[in-house]
Amino acid sequence: MISAAFAFAAALAAESAAPSSDPASVPVLQPGEAYALIECDLNADGTLANCLTLYEAPAGSGFAEGCLKATAEIRMRPPPPELGEVKRVRIPFRFKPGTTATE
Repeated sequence: MISAAFAFAAALAAESAAPSSDPASVPVLQPGEAYALIECDLNADGTLANCLTLYEAPAGSGFAEGCLKATAEIRMRPPPPELGEVKRVRIPFRFKPGTTATE
């Protein structure tokens, strides 16, 4: 099961302005770090479905595949009413060696 802190961070990321899938907008990564941008359908019950990878760095590292598997455990808060009906969300995942989900 994904930690509550991780799920909360993912929900906050999805509710904020969606990052671009443009590689130029990807954060600068240090050696050993990884990044993936995943896009999913947001179901009314907060579950995610039909997820796909928009970007992965380093390319071919398998990090995005792990992130896609993690989406099965994520439950998101419903979006605020002022956003209207949200059907697709983008979730950025970043791995930094030696850190935890709360950092």
